Amino acid sequence: MAILFPRSALLTEYGKTPEKVEAAFSTESDSPFAGFDPGHKQTGIFIDRFFHRFTYADLATKYDMTPDNARKTYYNAKNRVRQVVEAMDGGGDTRNLEAWKKAVELRSGRFPKNVKWFLLNKLFGMRPSEIAKMEGVVSSGVRSAIARVADRLSAGEMGLWEVTTEEASEAKSRLDIKRAKGRKNSRRKVSQG
Repeated sequence: MAILFPRSALLTEYGKTPEKVEAAFSTESDSPFAGFDPGHKQTGIFIDRFFHRFTYADLATKYDMTPDNARKTYYNAKNRVRQVVEAMDGGGDTRNLEAWKKAVELRSGRFPKNVKWFLLNKLFGMRPSEIAKMEGVVSSGVRSAIARVADRLSAGEMGLWEVTTEEASEAKSRLDIKRAKGRKNSRRKVSQG
């Protein structure tokens, strides 16, 4: 759950669900998302439309978009939720999952195995033995590959992936656009608040 929704309040501590989550998901609560502040516009639109029954015109006003764009965003959000539920259920067409995986790899690139193992270990806290079992290799090889990547990164001999100058400039312009939108939204929230 934490991988799919890193800001999720559903994370448990010491195997227990926090009390506020228990209260939010109780049958006596009006909406499990009453006090939830989503970090993504698509999530907010889904929650407001599905749980709070906002109209597309209301969504358009709240999220500064046209009603048609609000409808499209809600449609995309519904599809993502459906895909997550199907994946949680273990059902669904595995070809769709592979297509989804390939689309992510196409946009973000494919990591070499040793870098992938390093990231699984350092970012997601997976033990080398877990990674080895998942990949079907011996854990000592995974452990030494993780150590080599850590040493090469520390020594400045490598980055996590290679990029061309064109890819770097495209990524920079995407970041600049996203940051400008974030600043605009922050200013709007401050002026409304």
